[in-house]
Amino acid sequence: MLAFFKRIRKSLIESGSVRKYMVYAIGEILLVMIGILLALQVNNWNQNRIQDQLEILTLQNLNRDFLTNKERIKSGFITLDKLNRQISRAQDLITSDVADSTNFDAIFSPFFLSYVMTYDPLDGTIVDLLNSNKLNLLKYDILRSKISEWNSLLEVIKEHELKVLHFRENELGPYMINCCPRSELSKVTLKKVIEDYRFDNLLFIYKWLITAQIGNYKTVESHIDLILELTGNARL
Repeated sequence: MLAFFKRIRKSLIESGSVRKYMVYAIGEILLVMIGILLALQVNNWNQNRIQDQLEILTLQNLNRDFLTNKERIKSGFITLDKLNRQISRAQDLITSDVADSTNFDAIFSPFFLSYVMTYDPLDGTIVDLLNSNKLNLLKYDILRSKISEWNSLLEVIKEHELKVLHFRENELGPYMINCCPRSELSKVTLKKVIEDYRFDNLLFIYKWLITAQIGNYKTVESHIDLILELTGNARL
């Protein structure tokens, strides 16, 4: 191709036609410019294709992580709801006239056997996006916003978990140990527990803490559902 243009250029020079040579030169410059623009266009197309593939892979990873997070939040709901119902049952028994020993487990099991529910979501993809400044890979503004808000939501849950743990270790636990040791439940009268206003107050606070955490979980679940909706159609 270069030899072809070289022969044309040589022929025009030998012919002495300045006008024809100028037209040819301009045409050659235009061809070079067109070639450069085409090369740039191909390069841009390749870059966009790579970016699109990276976005799709990221969306798939996010969707996979948040499907797991959805299952974990559902499991958390089950645990918290069970504890909440146990506390409600204990409150109902305390305000009833039932005072036989068969109800002791219904009252005390939530406090001897339950544990502080912790939510541990998968966050590898989000951490990678935020730490490597790749958040702009995602085209949807609302998805970028939801990803950016995720850690703040988790901080609310973690902070509340610490409140529940502190209450159990510093308020409810010591009271239960002093009032009703597990090994001596058969010796504890239900009347003694019912007449102790401190136990009723502790139940009220504990239920409030658990109910508040259920509310936090619902907020996170809604957040997860939206992320799953926005990432659910990603295909390579």
